[in-house]
Amino acid sequence: MARKRYVIRVHKTVRARLDAAARKAGYLTPTYVSALLEKRLEKPDILPYTVRDEEDIFQLKAGGMEKGKTRQADRQMSVYLSDFAYDRIGQIAAALKQTRDRSIGPAYVIRDILYGRLEDNGL
Repeated sequence: MARKRYVIRVHKTVRARLDAAARKAGYLTPTYVSALLEKRLEKPDILPYTVRDEEDIFQLKAGGMEKGKTRQADRQMSVYLSDFAYDRIGQIAAALKQTRDRSIGPAYVIRDILYGRLEDNGL
């Protein structure tokens, strides 16, 4: 059975740091991201989820290109996850929709988890 996936874009700064960490670990970036997410989502302390990027600095904003701004997002990548991790991200997104903002989706949760990981490791 095929693994489920999310197709996401991350902030260019976050992508550069993930690329460097993935190279150092000997992985391609999407594979490295999948491994990070699987490892973080298996911990029982993830629920209830606390947003790390409180000011949404590394969350992508719509628009801006037509106003002469530079792109915030890097190219998209597919993140393959186990059924458990895929469903856990859905649970977190649903909970955040109820408590924080109705527009939050799985990509928001993934970007926030990655931001927290980079922040914790000083990357």
